[in-house]
Amino acid sequence: EQIPSAEQIFMDLRIVSVRALNRYKCLGMEDIMRGVLRDSKKSVVNRWFAMLLVIVMSAVCLVGCVANTAATEVAEPSSGAEEEVAATEETNVTGEMHETEAVATEAAVGTETAVTTETATSEVTSEGEAEEKSEEAAESVVVPQSSGGYSSPFVGIYSYTTPENIDDNIFMDSLIYTGYNIEKHIEDGMMWEYLLAAKKRDRGWLSNITYNGGSTGYETTEEGLPDISFFERNGLVCASYVTYVYFNYLPNVVGIDTSELTKPEKSYNANDWYIAAKDWVEQGLSETIDFEAALKGGFIKFDPAEEIPIGSILAFCDSRNKSDYCSHVVVYAGYKNGYHWVYHVGNDNGPEFCSVERMHFGPDPQWPIAIITPPDVVLEHME
Repeated sequence: EQIPSAEQIFMDLRIVSVRALNRYKCLGMEDIMRGVLRDSKKSVVNRWFAMLLVIVMSAVCLVGCVANTAATEVAEPSSGAEEEVAATEETNVTGEMHETEAVATEAAVGTETAVTTETATSEVTSEGEAEEKSEEAAESVVVPQSSGGYSSPFVGIYSYTTPENIDDNIFMDSLIYTGYNIEKHIEDGMMWEYLLAAKKRDRGWLSNITYNGGSTGYETTEEGLPDISFFERNGLVCASYVTYVYFNYLPNVVGIDTSELTKPEKSYNANDWYIAAKDWVEQGLSETIDFEAALKGGFIKFDPAEEIPIGSILAFCDSRNKSDYCSHVVVYAGYKNGYHWVYHVGNDNGPEFCSVERMHFGPDPQWPIAIITPPDVVLEHME
């Protein structure tokens, strides 16, 4: 078997450590450990030093917190519903998001300029965290459905529609073109039901593309079509997936001329994509849609002021350090069953379905900052 690299070892250890923090709520060490994890991105030496510290601190944290948890449970047994929430949050940590790790892979596409900026953006601030945690604790439990999916807490609260056909459109086709097995997804009876990211690979839905920064999204075959085999070998991140959709699939497969649209300066950088999409608005090619967002029990309650067209660009920032700097970019897939669905790449699953409501879960929680509609040249092909 192939020996894992230091980067792979560290990433696995990081996920385990954050899972421990979330499961046992070791708040006394949380800020210290997150600081160590953040600084470890700066060099290989720091990374190995961080690994040693994380191991020691995790052990101390787990021993102390498990003992404390056991003592608490003896005095006051927890309910089955509370255990279900803990299991749900723990699973989400393994797969929902690690978009900020794109800074580690950007060198594979030949740049180092964004590393300093993206690392600074991902720094943790504690402002508002206490309020968010108390609000989360007050919310009701969302239990899994018999199918294995998780229902939205906003079913019956939202009252939205999607103007286009959510089940048949060019943006879903672009996901299928990557090798996503939509037939198996439909056969499993789980279309537009939320399944935790860590459980999708075994279902046989996902393509062979994983999360990596070795592609720009522009790569084509000799026939001028998107080079899916290249993406399978080199991976995609959130921004390069959106680049593939708008500047590779739409022109080269569908035949939509997107050459006049402003392109991101770096096709694999989320903030560059946000800047490019805002330029579409400035040129009168696209529009922004106002919205409100609030944290409810760990979920994002997302209230757009009007219908969001499928194919819209949604930009997110680091939820722990809210700003107008985009750390994740996705393609809107439509509204159904209490979720605002998106197509994105945010973890090792590669291209997949996710939802705005679930973006706050995981080790790198995200927060919506903008909705930018598709340019008219694209919307014309959605009718």
